[in-house]
Amino acid sequence: MAGMADCYRGEDIISNILEEKRLDSEQNEIDLSNFSFTPHSPIIIRGNEGFSNYNFTGTGEEETPYTIEFLNITQAAILIDIQDTSVHFKIENCFLDGLNGNKVVIYLNNVENAFIGNSTILNGFNGLEVLYSNEVTVSRNLFYHNTKYGIYLIDSSITNLVELNDFIQNNLQGVYSAYDNTNRTIIRNNFWETDSGWYSFEGNYNFDKQPQISPVNPTLIHYLSRPTVLFPNDRYDNVYGTEYVRWFTAFDSKGHEVYYDVYLSDDAGSTWEQLATELMNTTYIWNSSIYPNGEFYRIKIRAGCAEGLIVEDMSNDNIRLGYYGMFGFNSTLANLFLLLVIIRVKKKIKKSSKKII
Repeated sequence: MAGMADCYRGEDIISNILEEKRLDSEQNEIDLSNFSFTPHSPIIIRGNEGFSNYNFTGTGEEETPYTIEFLNITQAAILIDIQDTSVHFKIENCFLDGLNGNKVVIYLNNVENAFIGNSTILNGFNGLEVLYSNEVTVSRNLFYHNTKYGIYLIDSSITNLVELNDFIQNNLQGVYSAYDNTNRTIIRNNFWETDSGWYSFEGNYNFDKQPQISPVNPTLIHYLSRPTVLFPNDRYDNVYGTEYVRWFTAFDSKGHEVYYDVYLSDDAGSTWEQLATELMNTTYIWNSSIYPNGEFYRIKIRAGCAEGLIVEDMSNDNIRLGYYGMFGFNSTLANLFLLLVIIRVKKKIKKSSKKII
C-alpha cells in the first residue's frame, strides 16, 4: 500500500507542476496579428553558454528566461536547434517557415525548462522534435502543413505538456498529426483535423482525451482545415438505401463561409462522380439504392471558400454497399435460405446421433 500511496503522491506533484504550466500558458496568450516580426537567420545553441551568442532578453533563470520572440525565420533548414541545456528559455510569438518540408522546424535535444508558445510552425518535415527532454511546455501554437508530424516526441519525461495547439494539414501522406513513443506526455485541449482527436497521436496509444472542436489560436495564415469524412468511412459501415453522408466541419481561419461538394467513386478513387455541390451544411442525403451492390465505393468531401482555398478528405476504406446480413450476402432471401439449410442439417445430425445410440 505504501508503494501505491507514493505513486499517487508523485501524480499529485506532476499535476501541480502541469497546472502551473497551464496558468503560465494562459497568461502568455497573445494575438500575433498585433505584432510585426523581425527577419532572422536560423538559431543554433549548444549548451547553456550558447544563449550568450545571441542578443536575447533574459538570464536563463525561472523568473527571467531567455526569450526568443517576434522573429520571422523562413528558410529550408532547421530553424531553431537547441541541445544540451538546463536553463529556462522561451520560444514565443514567432513565425517559423521551413519552406519545402524537408527539415525539422524546431529541434530540441536534451533540454529542460522550455516553453514554445503562440507561434506559427509550418512547412517543415516535423514541426517540432523533442528528444530526451523534460519540463517542456508546448502551448497555443499552430502546426500547419508539416510533411510528417506537427510534433514528434521521443524518450521524453512525464512532465512535458502539449495543450491548446492547432494541428492543421500535417502528415500529408498519412493520418496521425503527432507522435509520442513515451505515452507519458500530458496531451489535452488541442484541435485536430479528426472527428474526436483520439487517434491523432501515433505511438504507444497516446491520445488527446479532451480535444477542441474548433481551432483555438489566431493565425496569420489563411487555411481551411480538412472536412474529415465521418460516415460512411470504412468497410464496416454498411450502407443500404437512403443514408446520411456526414463529415466534420472545415474551419476557415479568416471566417469565410465554407461550401462542400460530395463525390462518389466506384473504382477505389481513380475516378469520381459528383453527387452534390456547394452544400452549406455537413450532411448529404444519399440514395445508395440506385447503385449496384459492391465493395469498391468511396466517398470524398471537398471544401472550398470564396477566396479559392480547396481541401478534401476521402473515406478511409472501400465502402460496402447493399444489405449484407449475418452471413455476408446482400440479399435477405439468400440469408433466410441459408439459415433454413443450416437448421435442416442440424436436425439430420441429431437424428443420426439417436440411431447410433
